[in-house]
Amino acid sequence: MVRWFFRVTGAGSTPATVPPHQSPSVAIDRPKELARAAVPKTVDRDQAKIRELLRLEFECAADFSLSRGNVTAAKILRQLAKTTRDVEVSVLHAYAQLLDDISDPAPSSDELRQIGVDWFPRNAAEYVERLASAREDARASTRNGD
Repeated sequence: MVRWFFRVTGAGSTPATVPPHQSPSVAIDRPKELARAAVPKTVDRDQAKIRELLRLEFECAADFSLSRGNVTAAKILRQLAKTTRDVEVSVLHAYAQLLDDISDPAPSSDELRQIGVDWFPRNAAEYVERLASAREDARASTRNGD
């Protein structure tokens, strides 16, 4: 999916092949068999890892909000963490792309701080969409020299 996600999780690496001297007696074309068997599982596993990263972002933000006394934000963030199961694949991909661009984490932090104060998102997908929009606005203003 994205470089950063692969570096952090170790996902996406190619399966190791068995050296000839250790191969089983049955002639099996291992790379083809592994490719057929591993592709759906790898994709599902990658999506699960991205969902988990999103859920952990909400859980950590909820803990921080609670430590600062913002119970409303903590409740909303915990609810958002529960909705990560329902996030569509395209939204997960957008979130993974945002993670890939870790050069400027400010939009993510800004959006998280607004939850429960200025903004009350209904689900995790709404959060990711707004985060992607904020990141795009920040890039546009940088390109325009603002």
